[in-house]
Amino acid sequence: MVTLIHASRREKRGFTLVELIVVIVVIAILATITTILYMGAQKQAKATALADGLKKTEAAMVLWQVHEKSPAWPNNNVFNDPGADGNDPRLSWMIANTSLGQYMPTLPKVSGVDSTDWLYDWDDNPYPINSCTLPNAGVNIFVSGVTPDIVQEIDNMIDDGNINCGKVRYVNYHGEDRLNYKLSADGTINS
Repeated sequence: MVTLIHASRREKRGFTLVELIVVIVVIAILATITTILYMGAQKQAKATALADGLKKTEAAMVLWQVHEKSPAWPNNNVFNDPGADGNDPRLSWMIANTSLGQYMPTLPKVSGVDSTDWLYDWDDNPYPINSCTLPNAGVNIFVSGVTPDIVQEIDNMIDDGNINCGKVRYVNYHGEDRLNYKLSADGTINS
């Protein structure tokens, strides 16, 4: 009889400390896994949005130049953007102040990327697109604030997987992360 009373008292006491710790650890592990998966999905979504935005920007800029009957990309010095990064005008300024706006009313919206961070660059310094020596040569779109892991994701999607060569490149410009999207190696529209 004593055994039965003792057993029923034990059942009413609840969970042991070890059981509670095991449950908390399992919940923490599941939360960590969920967070990691969520962060990976966010990175993939940002890379996909940027890749899509770059392709659309390139298509709009090619249409703009065909409409302008230009065989070559305009030098970035002709735009006189007062907010330019050096001589590189902001694409948002070009859309608002040139006929590019007919083909591209706004820049693509990408979470975590400011529209003022999209720059146009063509300094008349042609170089083969597959050359790794001069990453900024040719006609480029620079997007500031894009980390190497996102550039790598984009490069895997639309180029050769090497962020140091080719159409999609990572550049550290004076300590700032930049994506470099090459429109043309030699300044002509079709290169």
